[in-house]
Amino acid sequence: MKKTDLITLIIVAAVICGFAFIPGAWTWFNETTKAHGLLMSFFKFAILGTFGEMLALRIREGVYLKKGFGLLPKMLVWGVLGVVIASAMTIFKTGTVTLLDGGFHLNGKAAAWFAGSLSWGKFFVALCVSVLMNTLFAPVFMTFHKITDIHIAETGGTLKGFFGSPLKIGEALSKKINWDIQY
Repeated sequence: MKKTDLITLIIVAAVICGFAFIPGAWTWFNETTKAHGLLMSFFKFAILGTFGEMLALRIREGVYLKKGFGLLPKMLVWGVLGVVIASAMTIFKTGTVTLLDGGFHLNGKAAAWFAGSLSWGKFFVALCVSVLMNTLFAPVFMTFHKITDIHIAETGGTLKGFFGSPLKIGEALSKKINWDIQY
């Protein structure tokens, strides 16, 4: 085990222990998330999404960071994606219930099932939300994320590079994304 692995494990354990053993930490976190949902989505995704990419880099190449990785640009992109995901969840959650109740003439049953306790009806509505979100939103989301990853890599992984040149969306879509792997 490398020294960086030990440091990473200590940091992860410290965060988990902080929530488990500091009185009120979990309550504060939940209340802050409820009061400032989009802002907290930004920070949670910025930290956890970037950490996930760092873990993937560690698995692939043996290091958590390397030149050109783009720690700050990736955090920024993940933060923005977190806000978009949180927004999409709200839109698909309310939109799917409306679609089921109105379009499929459930006449309020879907809303009641989804608001109620665990049941087959609630499971059905949640499944519909998931299917619609993953078929309508996820492909566009993942494609945009891939475009930003390409942009970060091509601009040296710096904030100056990230903001200093435009996203070449058409070029990325037509020449740089391996569609066999992407989908």
